[in-house]
Amino acid sequence: MSSQHRTRILRRALVATAASVALAILAVAGPVAAASTPDGSDRNPKASVAGFVLDHGRYRPLEVPGAATQTLAFGIDNRGRIVGGYDDAEGRSHGFVRERSGRYRTIDVPGAYATVATRINDRGEIAGDYFETKEKFDQGLKRGFLLDRGRFRRIDVPGADSTEAVGLDNRGRVVGETGTLEPLDVYGYLWDDGRIKRIDVPGAAFTGAEEINERGQIAGTYGEDPAQIATRGYLLDRGRFKTFAAPGGPLTQVFGLKTAGRSWAIRPRTSS
Repeated sequence: MSSQHRTRILRRALVATAASVALAILAVAGPVAAASTPDGSDRNPKASVAGFVLDHGRYRPLEVPGAATQTLAFGIDNRGRIVGGYDDAEGRSHGFVRERSGRYRTIDVPGAYATVATRINDRGEIAGDYFETKEKFDQGLKRGFLLDRGRFRRIDVPGADSTEAVGLDNRGRVVGETGTLEPLDVYGYLWDDGRIKRIDVPGAAFTGAEEINERGQIAGTYGEDPAQIATRGYLLDRGRFKTFAAPGGPLTQVFGLKTAGRSWAIRPRTSS
């Protein structure tokens, strides 16, 4: 298997949920939601993809200063603060946080070519990804970070070619996907104040961790065959995996987890 083909498989496994999450309204506690939609050009002529806020039935576009082609919203906390990413006129990605007041702040990991913010917790900590160089940006090979009170803490699983930070709880614990190209190995991880624990669904070809709650329960997506686009969901609770699949199609993708441990899965429609 060529290195280029392995890169494609790794990228597909690491970002299996990214395309769908951009089209999904995030489930939150309270009346506010944030998401992204591909029809935002009428509201924001500068961007072909624009995010929005849904608050008490009213849609408002996310208009990040400097955004040129797209704005994606990936996370929201219980105070209504929203994080995501946008592309500038040069095609470089930047993270952002939007305060409840509507004020925007750009997030850039120092020295990185591109940055995206994926989650924010109620303490104001922000998790996300960055690309060290343009070459790694083009390859889709990421590193994770946690931004806490102005300080960036880099999340990099030792030996991995790519580490993606996806989920964040109010205790500052981060979960995500990581892996190597040679040999091909994609698995989930838990980062807790610098300590890293590997997450693998037994028998899975690849595993991704998408969310964690304050009880330490972790939800995610896994696949049994890296050559097939077919995924299932799981809930990891006190060391035990509970797996599930939505009926009617080959894809079950998990994006959120409630404190009580109930996981939410989104299954794209299929023609089969």
